[in-house]
Amino acid sequence: MQRASGMGPGTVGFYLNIGLVLGPMWEASKRRRALSADDLPATTDLLRFDRLRVPGPDREETWLLTERTLPDMIDLLERAVEEQLPAQLSVLDRETTLRNPEGLFKARAWRYRAWILADAGPSQELDDLLTWAESEGYHAVHLDPIREWATARTSSTRWVLDQSRGSEG
Repeated sequence: MQRASGMGPGTVGFYLNIGLVLGPMWEASKRRRALSADDLPATTDLLRFDRLRVPGPDREETWLLTERTLPDMIDLLERAVEEQLPAQLSVLDRETTLRNPEGLFKARAWRYRAWILADAGPSQELDDLLTWAESEGYHAVHLDPIREWATARTSSTRWVLDQSRGSEG
């Protein structure tokens, strides 16, 4: 946490961000960028990004923290998590999310669907989606990792990949 400009001494301003990156997408990104297992996704890795809002009438994004306001901020944080986290967690259900990816992911909905399809291996549906994405002008930086992941997920290599990831998925 850093003190934001314009705030008095002893005051810290911070945001609480919530992001979603699919496991296959994150694994492919870590491999491509040679990241360690301990590295965390950057905002650019996320398919969905939102900011936890302070509950109340003004719904501010910035949380201001001082020694005096700490107890109140803890209460606000608990309320914000209770109010907002369940809606965020709903995107973890792939079947539900695939019914309306545009509502959750907006312009990134095609990428969400492509990564879900790629995790199951190559398919005509995935090929059609990636062909559409190319025709819409999406760059190879988004398309190539999806193709590579799907190719690696063929039945002959799936077990090996699952074992190397600790059978996570």
